[in-house]
Amino acid sequence: LVDQGPFLAPKAKEAGLIDDLLYERQAREALTEAAGVGTKDVVNARQYLSSGAGAPRRGKRVAVLAAQGDILRFSSDGLLGDDQAITPAAMSRLIRRISENDAISGVILRVDSPGGDALASDEILNSLRMLSKKKPMVISMSDAAASGGYYISMTGDPVIAYHGTITGSIGVIYGKAN
Repeated sequence: LVDQGPFLAPKAKEAGLIDDLLYERQAREALTEAAGVGTKDVVNARQYLSSGAGAPRRGKRVAVLAAQGDILRFSSDGLLGDDQAITPAAMSRLIRRISENDAISGVILRVDSPGGDALASDEILNSLRMLSKKKPMVISMSDAAASGGYYISMTGDPVIAYHGTITGSIGVIYGKAN
């Protein structure tokens, strides 16, 4: 089937890759019928999340700290296109909140960064090492954890990387022409 794809929706159904083809209204009706509830009992995702129904009421939690984007010393407030940037100040605020929250018993650091500023990376690594001394941490490398992204991952905690993860130490991924 993989060699024959990609499939248009009707062919995907014919091949048994999907169960049915429905419009949103039809899918909603089928789901309410299968769940045995009326349409007035259905809530959207925003209503569900704001109700607190899915949130744990008590007990310990694991924080997921996402480090995504270029590592910059200071934020340029979007002027340089750094919509997703990792800065020491922003990371320090998040790390402090996690560190001081007694309900959080562990941390997953999710790194997706090609790297960036070496000094900023070093400051972030220092903050992460201090957090690691207070709470157990696991590093999860996403698509890229290269250069500074790799560096901030080296807290001494377990690291999980995937076959396709681009990773390497400082200077491996980028070069600068002089």
